[in-house]
Amino acid sequence: DKYINNESRTIDDVFRHIIESQGKYIAIPEFFQNTIFTIWSLQSSFLNLSKRNIYYLTNLDKFRAAYDFFYIRSQIDNDLKPYADKWFEIQKNVDNRNINKRKKAGTSRSKKKSTISAKAYRNMKAGFPNSKKNKAKRKAKKKKYY
Repeated sequence: DKYINNESRTIDDVFRHIIESQGKYIAIPEFFQNTIFTIWSLQSSFLNLSKRNIYYLTNLDKFRAAYDFFYIRSQIDNDLKPYADKWFEIQKNVDNRNINKRKKAGTSRSKKKSTISAKAYRNMKAGFPNSKKNKAKRKAKKKKYY
């Protein structure tokens, strides 16, 4: 596999070299350098679909940004597509978990400040009626009556 260990072995060196060379043209504050490095260094972790790794990644502050970058990369590199598809399903559950956690804590965002679309929110409230799982349940129920 072209991504395992080759990428993570020298990522620090490559990152520092790129930041140094770009520093000649544009000033990148250290806060952003650290954020960029975190997002980039997490990329190889998306190739590991173990429960432990999923739990670890989804609880990181930069998970969503790192996932979004990985998804963009998967649009260019077809070898990443199967992983990105699995992570797409995982991150949907994470978004719902975070919404429910905020509700329980009483820190829900107002609709105006929401980061989730109105359509996605309606689907969640309705229990995801168009998901594969729920479509299969409805289909099985229909068969039962006939």
